[in-house]
Amino acid sequence: MWNILAGDWVAELSPERCFDRITRKIRAGDIIVFHDSEKAWDRMSYCLPLLLEKYTNEGFQFEKIG
Repeated sequence: MWNILAGDWVAELSPERCFDRITRKIRAGDIIVFHDSEKAWDRMSYCLPLLLEKYTNEGFQFEKIG
């Protein structure tokens, strides 16, 4: 089960704010939900690469679920 909902579908949320919300909450073992939709694209396409880079550099590993 997921424990961090990115909020990437919220049109009023800037991509930068979405990223900030996630990074304030993330811990090892967390499951983050992003949405693969047109509505979420601006925020998801901004946040996901930055999160992968930031946390890969910190030693985290990532896996796709489902």
